[in-house]
This record gives sequence, structure tokens and C-alpha cells, in this order.
Amino acid sequence: MTQVFLTSASTTPWSRPGDWADAAHTIELVGCGGKGRNGNTGTSGSGGGGGGGGAYVKLTYSSGALGTTTAFNVSANNTSTTDKDTTATIWLATTQTNAYRAQSGLASTSLSGAAGGTGSSNTNGTPSPVTYSVTTSNNGGTGGNLTNGAQIAGGGGGGGAAGPSGAGANGGACNGLTVGGGGAGGGGSNGGSGGASATTQAGANGGNGLGGTGGGTGSAGGTVLAQGGAATANSGGGGGGGGGSTGTGGSQNGTGGPGAGDQTFDSTHGNGGGGGSAGGCSGNVTVNVTGGAGGNYGGGGGSAGGARGTSSTITGGAGASGLIVITYSGAPPATSLAFRTRPIRFFARGVR
Repeated sequence: MTQVFLTSASTTPWSRPGDWADAAHTIELVGCGGKGRNGNTGTSGSGGGGGGGGAYVKLTYSSGALGTTTAFNVSANNTSTTDKDTTATIWLATTQTNAYRAQSGLASTSLSGAAGGTGSSNTNGTPSPVTYSVTTSNNGGTGGNLTNGAQIAGGGGGGGAAGPSGAGANGGACNGLTVGGGGAGGGGSNGGSGGASATTQAGANGGNGLGGTGGGTGSAGGTVLAQGGAATANSGGGGGGGGGSTGTGGSQNGTGGPGAGDQTFDSTHGNGGGGGSAGGCSGNVTVNVTGGAGGNYGGGGGSAGGARGTSSTITGGAGASGLIVITYSGAPPATSLAFRTRPIRFFARGVR
């Protein structure tokens, strides 16, 4: 079997290879992740909700013949809070009209976590020239909330991407009222576990991937912002939350841990966990705070924490690219014609 991978760096249309065979080929779609919320500054500064994870859809060939070229769309990140379809991963078209799709996760710009993509919303109109049966569809994880009106604290973790083994897990929430509190962990991908919620100054752990391990470790809080632990490579785990700070001195940089992709499709292409949220800083100091990025492919970004210093830079984590996986069995080489030669016999006729 041959596999082809299309990402947000790929250019539409895709050209059909010379050994292509329509029979029994499959198309797997992973929607991109949504961006986590940018935090606020000032005495009432806060983090926010995490971005949602992308949906997963598997298509199995039913009838028709693929053309010489095929239109598709794969987006790098979703920044919309209401639209899962424009940035969906799309097959047989560049927009959702008359196409198959895996929805992207939504972005968050509020205290509430964003919804993940919905796998059941996988067909729009009448796609052509090939018809597929939808054999698997799973939802992306929801980003975590910032609850209880917490101020100058962390935020919610990003949701994990869905995969063939299950839905993406939800990002953890930030439940604590702690000033300078920690960020929540991102959700695991592809049937993994949810991110842990932050309730103190310490960041919370990220959720594990399908294998039961890999979530990033949350960082302890203190007088300086701490970096959330990255998810273990190739695990599909969510990133750990960054620890919060109550300090007022020195330059401070805080980040949530990035999510990691698993190895569902090959050693470098899989379903990504959500990014962890960064912690908040209650000290009146200029800081840089960044939410953890979603893991490739389809992980939602973690929120950034809040900061008291009004000149601070606070940026939510980016969602991860979508993905298309094309799997087909190459056509056998054309059969050459074999020619048999027979000896020519000459007979001399006797003369009488």
C-alpha cells in the first residue's frame, strides 16, 4: 500500500500518480485545531478558554473514478469562534460545497473553551466524481474553560484531535481563584485522556495519549513564571500547564507546554494533543505569556494566562494543521504481449 500526506503546506490540486488504482483506496481527514484565547492585562486581567481539536473522518471508496487532479483544502489553524467549515479539511473541492470534510476546532476569545470539530458533519451536497462511504467519524476535544471568574491566573487547555481510535479529549479547566495561578493541561488525542484542571499556583498536567502515557507535566508556581512541560514526542499527549507567578522583578516569560502528535499514520504523521495553558502573573511587571501550541495534527491551542502589567504581551497558542492521508494499492504494471515464434521449415520437392 502507498500513502500520501497532504498538509497546510501542500498546494491544491493534487495530481493523481501514475500507479493509481481507484479500487479500495481510502481518504482520512483530520481538521485543524482552533487557537487558544489571548489573555488580558491589568488588575482584572485573566486567561481564557482553550481552542478546540479537529475532527477525524475516514472515507472508503465506493464508486466512480478519480480525475487527473483533485481539489482539496487543508488549513493551518482556525481563528474563528463560530465557523468550523471554512477551515475544515476538505476533499474533492476547495470549499465545503459538494465535498467531504472533517471540521476544524473553533477558536476561543472568551472565558469559555471552544468546541471541537464534529465528525458526523462530514458530507455537504453531492460530491463527485467519486463516491465514498464514511466508515469512521469522531469528534475533536473541547477546549477547557476559565471558571469562577479567576483573575490574573492561567486559562483552559486545548482540546485534542480526534483519530481512528476515538474522539479527542477535552482540555482541562482553570478553576482556581489564585492570583498568579497556574494554567490547565491540554487534552490527549485519538481516544486519550482529558487534561487536568488547575486549582492552585501550579500548572496542571496534560492528558495522556491513546497509549496511556505522554501528557506534559505541569510546572510549579513561584515568583517567576514557569514553562509548562511539553508532551512526550509521538505520544499524542497534551501539553502541561505553566506555573503562575506572584513576583515583580526581572524579565519573565511563561508558556504552556505544546501538545504532541502520535504515530497513527506513520512515524511523523498522527493526531495531536492540545496545548497547555500558560500561567498568570500578578506582579506589576512586563511579561511575555504564550499558550502552548496544539500538537500536529489537529490539536487545539492552549490559552494564555492573564498579567497585571499592562505592557505585557499575552498570546494564545495556535491550533495545529489539518491533514489528509491518501492510501491506495498501486495498479499492477501493464501486461506485455508475448510472441511465440515457430521455426519455418522448407521442404524440397523431389524431381522425377
